[in-house]
Amino acid sequence: MIVSLLRKLIDDKEDRLLFAGMVVIAANAGGAWSPLGDVTTTMLWIGGQISAGNIVAKTFLPSVVCLAVPLLLFSAKLKGHVTTPAKKK
Repeated sequence: MIVSLLRKLIDDKEDRLLFAGMVVIAANAGGAWSPLGDVTTTMLWIGGQISAGNIVAKTFLPSVVCLAVPLLLFSAKLKGHVTTPAKKK
């Protein structure tokens, strides 16, 4: 869904791929610190082997770092402007 939205917002294919890659990284970093982020963590949580609070407390900061480092590199790669596709009549 986000990729189709990016197609409507960003004309340059290379810029669009950069943004799509950042969306994937952000989604993975966001899901990593949540007990509902992946199947294995959910099974361990339901089974009572881990607690939701403990997972969030121990993985939130590493997840933020895993998002921040690529985001900083991504920001340096941008040209400074993004053009939108021309509207079709």
